[in-house]
Amino acid sequence: MVLKATSKATTKSSTKSSNKNTRQHTVYKLVDQITNKVEYVGRTKDPDKTKIRHQFNVARANLDFKPIVQNLNWYEARSLEQYFIEYYKTKNRGNPMNNQINGLAPKYWNRPEYSEYLIYGLKALSSEDITYVGE
Repeated sequence: MVLKATSKATTKSSTKSSNKNTRQHTVYKLVDQITNKVEYVGRTKDPDKTKIRHQFNVARANLDFKPIVQNLNWYEARSLEQYFIEYYKTKNRGNPMNNQINGLAPKYWNRPEYSEYLIYGLKALSSEDITYVGE
């Protein structure tokens, strides 16, 4: 199942933040073809290029690329990437298939901005405007 977000979450207005409000981001997972275990979670503006890039990574070449949520703004994508890294427990520097870093650095976790990121992500996930598009 792939979620397609169309929530109306907004941010502070400026040229930089308006670019971050553009709904062009996808949060995806890389899934082991044999075990069906999620090994990696990421975010991208270009799923096709990202899929190819992972195919050239020896550790991730045999993992299936599967979008989780599409049409997110940067804030929603960043928060949901971190959410799904935690949900699937994919951060593990000992395994090159897994996430090597957090989607949102821990230094932000106790800052007010992190709450904003979570709100954006939760609005995207809980929006009545989300449509299921696959799987």
